[in-house]
Amino acid sequence: EAIYHFYNKSLKDKFSFRVPHLSQFNEWLVPFNDYLEKEKHFLSFIPYESGSIDQYDKDYKLISFDIENQKEKVLFKNLKNEPITCSPNEKLCLYGYQFENIIDLKGKRVIPLVKEIEEI
Repeated sequence: EAIYHFYNKSLKDKFSFRVPHLSQFNEWLVPFNDYLEKEKHFLSFIPYESGSIDQYDKDYKLISFDIENQKEKVLFKNLKNEPITCSPNEKLCLYGYQFENIIDLKGKRVIPLVKEIEEI
């Protein structure tokens, strides 16, 4: 398991939670994440179980952790652990290795920015 710790400005432990963790060769895999400053929510991709990244063949959950109220919420199931960065209004996030998708946090959907065209 991995433990995420959040501290206040005085460096006192404010909130912590445990999640399954994956190892990667001789180090730990830190899933992609972002922080929504206005809402004080930490977003992170979480694996469904602990183990080695070489043997892990499942997707991830995108979880929102409310730092103030110490609550966890599953936003999406079955996503890939790929880079995520959220907009300042905290409603939309760019997602993917080329940020080729938009995650609509309020509408609970993933929208591709580019659609493939069938060959003529």
